[in-house]
Amino acid sequence: RRNLHPPLKDQWNELIGVVNSWQLSEETDGIRCRLGNKGKFSSKSVYSYKERNLAGCDFRWIWKAKIPLKIQIFLWQLFQDAVLTRDVMKRRKWAGNPRCSFCQNRETSQHLFFTCPVARVVWRTVGCVFGTDLCPDNLWQYFSWCYTFLPDDAKFYTFGLAAICWAMWNCRNRATFEHKKLRTPFVVVFPACGYMNYWAGLMEGADREAMERGAKMLKTNAATMMRICAAPAEAAMD
Repeated sequence: RRNLHPPLKDQWNELIGVVNSWQLSEETDGIRCRLGNKGKFSSKSVYSYKERNLAGCDFRWIWKAKIPLKIQIFLWQLFQDAVLTRDVMKRRKWAGNPRCSFCQNRETSQHLFFTCPVARVVWRTVGCVFGTDLCPDNLWQYFSWCYTFLPDDAKFYTFGLAAICWAMWNCRNRATFEHKKLRTPFVVVFPACGYMNYWAGLMEGADREAMERGAKMLKTNAATMMRICAAPAEAAMD
């Protein structure tokens, strides 16, 4: 009943072309979603369609890892540099002190989980189980490190990373918010072993046994190293 603006007229003509292309039949009408392979709607198909032009990592190894969902989300945030360290908070206009809870350096994700003196002791303890004194300096080095010294057990890489980083994060939060001073870096290792043992229940058969065995080895090694480190201090006091 009225003349359309040229862009709207083009859209109208396009719509008429689409309608005219349909082949009608005597069959009963039905609803079919073109985004899904099975013709059914799913949130996954919509998400895939919306992300079709984006390229990058899909973090599949995190979402397929047999660890609790909240730990998967924490690990995903860690890879996105979105865990709320002091550095991230400063980028969000937080007015607080950006200093690490364990040392004098700026608390970034890389620092807290890998290069902080506390983190170095933790990773050195894990490395001793692998038979190396080398330590990873960041997330991607961690996977190269595991591949070098534990080449046949790739399915456990994400599992171990989650346990260590989650234990480190919890100890950091207690030091930050509850003002509980970290007596020794080995305190981080023991809860990590507990997480590994607990999460091993999500696995089955040989994988579960291997994970429990690894947690036990790490705990034993941490206890031994803690005794060795405590011996000089006790001797000095005597």
